[in-house]
Amino acid sequence: MSGYPSHWSPCLQTLHGHNHNVNAVVFSVDGSRLASASEDGTIRLWDVISGGLLARLSDGRYTEVRALAPSPSGTHFASGEADGKVRLWDWNLGTLLATLRGHTKAINDIAFSPNGSCVASASDDGTVRLWDAVSGNEVAVLIGHTGEVSTSKFSPVGSQLVSGSKDSTVRTWDWISRTPVKTLRGHTDSVHSLTFLLPDGSRLASCSADSTIRLWDSVSAAEVAVLRDHTGPVLVLAASHDGSRLASGSNDMTIRLWDPVSGILLRVFRGHEARIRHLAFSPSGSLLASGSMDLTVRLWDCAGGTEILTLRGHKEEILDLKFSPDGAKLASAASDLTARIWDVNYKPGHETLQGHNLPVEQVRFSPNGLRLASCSLDTTVSTWDARTGQLLKTLRGHPTGVTALEFSPDGSHLASWSKDGDLRIWDAESGTEVAKFHHQSTYKLTFSSKQPRFASYSYKRMKLYDTTTWGEIAEMTYATPPPFRGCPLLFSPDGTRLCANGLARLRLRLWDAITGEEVATLPEPARAIQAFVFSEDGLKIASASDANLQVLDMISGALLMTLLGHTSLIKYISFSPDSTKLASVSMDRTVRLWDTASGITLATLRGLRPSDPPSVSFSSDVSKLIFQ
Repeated sequence: MSGYPSHWSPCLQTLHGHNHNVNAVVFSVDGSRLASASEDGTIRLWDVISGGLLARLSDGRYTEVRALAPSPSGTHFASGEADGKVRLWDWNLGTLLATLRGHTKAINDIAFSPNGSCVASASDDGTVRLWDAVSGNEVAVLIGHTGEVSTSKFSPVGSQLVSGSKDSTVRTWDWISRTPVKTLRGHTDSVHSLTFLLPDGSRLASCSADSTIRLWDSVSAAEVAVLRDHTGPVLVLAASHDGSRLASGSNDMTIRLWDPVSGILLRVFRGHEARIRHLAFSPSGSLLASGSMDLTVRLWDCAGGTEILTLRGHKEEILDLKFSPDGAKLASAASDLTARIWDVNYKPGHETLQGHNLPVEQVRFSPNGLRLASCSLDTTVSTWDARTGQLLKTLRGHPTGVTALEFSPDGSHLASWSKDGDLRIWDAESGTEVAKFHHQSTYKLTFSSKQPRFASYSYKRMKLYDTTTWGEIAEMTYATPPPFRGCPLLFSPDGTRLCANGLARLRLRLWDAITGEEVATLPEPARAIQAFVFSEDGLKIASASDANLQVLDMISGALLMTLLGHTSLIKYISFSPDSTKLASVSMDRTVRLWDTASGITLATLRGLRPSDPPSVSFSSDVSKLIFQ
């Protein structure tokens, strides 16, 4: 697109590591992680912000992984393999939960039921199989297609499941009673893609190599319309999240946007120079992403009908596209062995900051917003005037590429660390190096805003430092490293306590931040800890594990209460400024307000969007909840 600097790229991360085609990508429900599946037989879990590899998942047989699907609860995901196996994985720990055996040929598609209790898998063996998502047991084999089954989809409501096949038919099933319902005939060639439309799923769209799209009444199975505008095989369909728009991509190099009720063609998007293989709507439905054999990803404004961005970088065919839950990022997978994460909200500014000669890994604004710091694989850190874009200082000293940055709370110092574990502290104004440390693979660093302390977490150990002398106060070790590098570190509001997730993110450990002595190892929850927060009065800690909340005493670490009520993963928790209330936001589409003295539920707010639950905080007078 004209108007963008030629050297600018909206690519936030290029994820290297697979040694064969990357077939599929999927974001975790909270958007913090990305899973990628490859022909190399592995699944890799990545940190979306840093691009760091969190875990490499494989059973050791290295069979091509062809499909991925996240559970609605956000606690696990499913993968489908070329040898017919389906596997269930824990998002948080990266562990294999179950291997589902039954198919005799490759898996083409997998999907979770809306309530997350059932997994459907579509296979080249001509069957759709249903699995219990908890036990992994096979509960049904749906037989009827006479050709390879390319796709299967659950209706957003009710008990309907649909499947499309190379036998040119669409079949509907009742997944609860596990019985066939209807066979939808009309296509004259392979059915490539299916999607439910409208909020109640009452309309179904199918596309085929016969160059048509067919709209069906999903209840009566009656054919409602045949859309014949494409001039080549229709390869892919996508529905907006509210089901009010249908997009189709074809060999004719066009994307078409339809009204699913009337079948009226609303827009034709032109620009790709080869066939369209993948489509994805943003959560809001305002943007449509397309991936083509021309090696580009393009973003389109659905309302205006215009192209917003052309995302270039992949060297071979694009194989999958997914938006993050908040719609701010787009992930792509390709045959060039990489996955990429793109910024879809970029707006070109007035200043382009030039100076690094290798990729820039991270940028950070100073607390007052006046200074910007950047770090690069060229081994340097640069500071810039955020208002003018002027280069202020180039900080040299790291022996290898610098991968992460952090300003101190007052903005006076800047910490940077590199892949080889080299950690340096700089005076942010003068650019002078004031301290240097060496850790084996630094993962996380945080400063206290109230005490002269900072803490770093690295492979098997955490260290506490005095920021007046930059001397080490204490070192805390782990027997084995956690499986994820995103180990949270959090100082209490007064800076006297330091809390961190312990081994495998299953247990919190509490230290005296002044002396460095460990004061408590907190009770171990049943599942991995997703979030924890100190109360503003510094007396309590709240932690969220799956659907459960625990409130603990900050001094002793003793469990004060367990708050039960949510039925799915808790994403955000926040204490009120006066510490008398606790708010929690869950993937069960509710916000709960708790009394921190009694543990009583004060209120339950319902109706959140399941795909994008907001973070929550309190107003200063504790009279309002603020959602972002």
